[in-house]
Amino acid sequence: WLDLDLAGVGQSQERKAHTSSWMQHVIFQGLWHRLLLAIILLLTALVVAGVNESELPVILVGIMSAREHVEQRNVIRRTWASSNVASIVVKFVVGSERADLHTEAVENGASTACSDCGEDDVLVVPLPESYQHLLDKFFHFLIWAMHEHGGGSTGRRGGGGFQYLVKADDDTYLHLPGLAAALAPAPRLRHYRGHFWVGRPVRDPGHKNHLAARDYPLQELPPYAYGGAYVLSWDVAAFIYRNLAFLSPGAMRGGGNAEDVQVGLWALALGVRGTHDPRMVDAGHCHARAFALFNADPPLLRALHRAFAAAAGAAGDGDGPLGGGCSAEVQALLEGRFR
Repeated sequence: WLDLDLAGVGQSQERKAHTSSWMQHVIFQGLWHRLLLAIILLLTALVVAGVNESELPVILVGIMSAREHVEQRNVIRRTWASSNVASIVVKFVVGSERADLHTEAVENGASTACSDCGEDDVLVVPLPESYQHLLDKFFHFLIWAMHEHGGGSTGRRGGGGFQYLVKADDDTYLHLPGLAAALAPAPRLRHYRGHFWVGRPVRDPGHKNHLAARDYPLQELPPYAYGGAYVLSWDVAAFIYRNLAFLSPGAMRGGGNAEDVQVGLWALALGVRGTHDPRMVDAGHCHARAFALFNADPPLLRALHRAFAAAAGAAGDGDGPLGGGCSAEVQALLEGRFR
């Protein structure tokens, strides 16, 4: 399982050998010794629980959103989150060090208020709003997902749960019908999907993605799915959930503050095969078959929604979600971004 084969990426034998040697190095240096023990415990628990795939019909989408990003959340509600896909649940995850966000709104005004934090689609978690707490915000979403929708004995609702968990940012457009269609034939277990990257650790202490050599001594990161949107199957999410004591702050965080890098490291340690999906792309590379587009501000989110709606009305056999490709309106906004 040390030989990670990313579908659609096409690694050379040299790359595969490097990945294998990287993993061996990490293991024998002791970075993953507790994690490997947790894997054994997880596999035992899965056998006992007897996961029934037919009882896990739901896709949970957690959108990491800053408290003050009310406009982004409202735009998403009115655009892609309004799609009528009954099997998908969308939840915004917002951080706050205060329990009463409505009092905060009155005291501090609209610029820092969370005027929509009382909505059913918002999960308020006890964290400061900062990039350094993004991984912990993801943890809180995962805890909510497992408690409210988890399969077997972990779910409060009982008798069912989710098949996939999707982490997204609030500047990502997700075409929910396209997402559901992409995951319909996908493996229900041991699945990790997204737009995969291979990069190097950032050693600059002033950078938000700083990764100190003492925490990660190697010169190259393993492949990981970009954090704009990625998919984890239920069992991978359950592995992280059941081992939060090992993975929480101060322990087993070899990926630093970069939540997407960290999730990639855990998936690799678990031996999960990553699936590179070229339909999950930066908005600047918009194409006809895309269903997830990253780095889109509110005007671009609206334009993408109109483009998807127009394509749906004129769809022909073999067309992707965006029909013949991105609309002229979307292209104009993208061109303006790079001027």
